[in-house]
Amino acid sequence: MRGGRRAPQKIAEGSLGEMMALVAEEDPEEIWRLVIQTGDGRHLRSSELRELLRSSEDPSAR
Repeated sequence: MRGGRRAPQKIAEGSLGEMMALVAEEDPEEIWRLVIQTGDGRHLRSSELRELLRSSEDPSAR
């Protein structure tokens, strides 16, 4: 979802891996605008998204 001043807008749907690939394509300075809503209704916001991106890019985290 893309947030901001307007109501959130659904821009994609898929697995967490697929969504993180889309987030990785975004400008890092604009990640704060994104929210991932999980199947159980939980929202992952910018700080969590940045952490997930870092851990997926870090080969030692695997």
